[in-house]
Amino acid sequence: VVCAGTYARHESDWFREQVQNHCDEILITDDNTQVADMIARLEPAAIFGTQMERHVGKRLDTPCGVISSPVHIQNFPLGFRPFFGYEGANQISDLVYNSFALGMEDHLLEIFGGHDTKEVITKELSSADDLVWLDSGIEELGNIPGFVRGKVKRNVEKFARHFNIREISAEVMWKAKEKAGKF
Repeated sequence: VVCAGTYARHESDWFREQVQNHCDEILITDDNTQVADMIARLEPAAIFGTQMERHVGKRLDTPCGVISSPVHIQNFPLGFRPFFGYEGANQISDLVYNSFALGMEDHLLEIFGGHDTKEVITKELSSADDLVWLDSGIEELGNIPGFVRGKVKRNVEKFARHFNIREISAEVMWKAKEKAGKF
């Protein structure tokens, strides 16, 4: 676990005591932008949290399971759902898929900063854009498999910033690939 956090600042001492030996970082805040920036900086493989973290996960193209309030109505089925046998396996698969794939309702999107987007330019979701993607760079980025595209984009942008390159073309992407992990 790279980070554990809570919005319940009044429980900060208890929370810290409970998780300190189980994670690398602890974040206790009531500011959802700090949470979003932390998630963007850490680039976790998966996120478990509230609808707000699910929204951040969709923006970063990172899977998120909602495990605490506020939750989606889909997480509370009204009917019987078997959890044994073939039909049970289907129910469990649907529950996991829906937890990771559902979007947010419009009223929550307005609260948490707009509609879902996969256009993440920097390591902080609240930062301004200082790079320009040229058509050749966008086309090349489109050739990269979706499950790694976000990470590749962030690494190319990191490379461009490191070498003070403002415009990202296919050539810049190839140079970034050659120097991967060396800057």
